[in-house]
Amino acid sequence: MCNGHSTRTSQGGTIAVLRPICPRYFPGGSDNEPQSRTEQLNGSLFFQNGLANLHTQAVFRGDNLQSNRTFHNCFAVIHKYGDNDKFHPLHQLDMRRESIPSDDGRTSEFTVGKALDLTVGENGVIGRRITVHRMGNLSSPIAEGIIGWN
Repeated sequence: MCNGHSTRTSQGGTIAVLRPICPRYFPGGSDNEPQSRTEQLNGSLFFQNGLANLHTQAVFRGDNLQSNRTFHNCFAVIHKYGDNDKFHPLHQLDMRRESIPSDDGRTSEFTVGKALDLTVGENGVIGRRITVHRMGNLSSPIAEGIIGWN
């Protein structure tokens, strides 16, 4: 972090470490909806703006091959506010149409239609909550994370 030294080299852009979540923490969710192993999503989502800042390139790196398969049938929501009871999206990203898996299946790349503001601020994504949902199921996210500097 900011205090001390790290052996990890900065990659630039942003990162959101995504982890599976329990449905009961969201409106409409309950303990009766456990995630199956095939729906769980673990991994990191990286964002980097292109040279002209016209678009944002995103890369998902799953912790396992199943996470990468799950990712292709999802969309992500970057939330304006952290309140789980209200839905105020800042951005919605459809990975289903856009993502291209790597040859080994470990990463997926896609271009966000417009450039995301990769800073802190009113329109910035740093510090924002991101949730990942199965297509057609906005009420029960399958993973979440916080976007931070990479």
